[in-house]
Amino acid sequence: MKHRTIDITNLVEIRSKSFAYFFLSFSIAILISALFIILAMIFYPGGNLLDNYQEDFSLLFNGLCDIREPTAINGEPNLASSIMLKLGITIFTFASMSFFVILSFFFQKKRSTKYLSIIGSFFGALQTPFYIMIFFLHSTYEFHMFLVVIAPLLQYLTVILYSIVFLIDRRFPKTAQYSLLVLAIVSILFSILVGIVSGIGGQIHYVTNRLGTNLFNFLTIIIYVLLGFLLYFYLRKTNQTNTSANQKIHTI
Repeated sequence: MKHRTIDITNLVEIRSKSFAYFFLSFSIAILISALFIILAMIFYPGGNLLDNYQEDFSLLFNGLCDIREPTAINGEPNLASSIMLKLGITIFTFASMSFFVILSFFFQKKRSTKYLSIIGSFFGALQTPFYIMIFFLHSTYEFHMFLVVIAPLLQYLTVILYSIVFLIDRRFPKTAQYSLLVLAIVSILFSILVGIVSGIGGQIHYVTNRLGTNLFNFLTIIIYVLLGFLLYFYLRKTNQTNTSANQKIHTI
């Protein structure tokens, strides 16, 4: 077990330049996925569960699930938005899965961060099939709602666990630590809020859920992009520092 940990640690040190470009690619992939999702929202004809004849996409009354079908809720063709949404979701989920799997390699030295990061990455990978099923699988309403609850829960657990890992291992920039912590706190507060308004029910619950989820999705995109760039520049700076140090040693 110890030998495996050493191998992973060496891999991070040896391939740090490759990991840096991976984090850069991650940020770019998230930006591309966000572009597809935003375009899908812009070109959505309209309609929601409360008002079939609503025009366009509403942050208050629509969720991304409303866009997934080739025909909009208001009955108009929605093929372009449906395709763009599914492309965006696919890119986002697989990029996120890869990000959290790779991120766990950096926290294998300490026992506390090792197991927390492994569990966090497990949840981060597990959320992918659930999100894919939400937007691609045609199922019963009950199973769809099960997926809608489980997928965000796995994402929240991933973010919360990694925010703890970042606070224990403070190698990375403080901006990365605090941005992930903000996302974790927001996810907890939003979960509590949804739990409270679900007891109230009606339109208040519906609007809170839709608006809160849409805003949380945008916040997640912003923080993921920021994390990718911050980790890229951190590793790039570390590589340059190590290269300079090695050059001085060889000169001496």
